[in-house]
Amino acid sequence: MAFEDDFFEIEMKDGVTVVRFTVSRFDSSNFQRLAHPLYRKLDESGSQKIAVDMKKVDYLFSESLGNLVSLQRRVQDNKGKLVLFNVQDAIVELLEVTHLHTLFTFADDEASALTSFQ
Repeated sequence: MAFEDDFFEIEMKDGVTVVRFTVSRFDSSNFQRLAHPLYRKLDESGSQKIAVDMKKVDYLFSESLGNLVSLQRRVQDNKGKLVLFNVQDAIVELLEVTHLHTLFTFADDEASALTSFQ
């Protein structure tokens, strides 16, 4: 399965749904535009293993942090696992300052993220 949108791409790799964000900044409006199609595609895939490539994301607005936490909780509530990879240092620092880093699993790159599901 491969899917592209203005904000993200989705593909399956080794039984894991890999989501790649294709924009650098998420404010409340574009994250909301992203959330509905992303949730729909994730529901369609039925995958409980989700790896999110954050390589292109260099800034998250406060509402976007909340949406990222909501995505994590949604996956967790479905007994799944979400791994963030290629996360920019500024985003990691933001998550640490807000104490949200403890909610997420991080991997350095895609290969590490995929391995974390085994």
